[in-house]
Amino acid sequence: MKGFIRQRGKSTYTVYWNVINPATGKREQRSKGGFKRKEPQRPTKDTDAPKEESAREFLNSIIGKVQEGSWRPDEALSVK
Repeated sequence: MKGFIRQRGKSTYTVYWNVINPATGKREQRSKGGFKRKEPQRPTKDTDAPKEESAREFLNSIIGKVQEGSWRPDEALSVK
């Protein structure tokens, strides 16, 4: 499973990854944007761990979920 990170504008990053659609068996590309940092920020003596997630951390967690089969896409709910 592969994915990549792309810089969008000057200060935000978007994560892209691939999944296999079980209904069609075809590969689909998914994405999520709005990350402020590409790499995780290492905590220093003065600060605690940062509260916002980096693009790399998100990509690693998504790829892990896709490989183990626990990732599901968000689906729109109908009120009907």
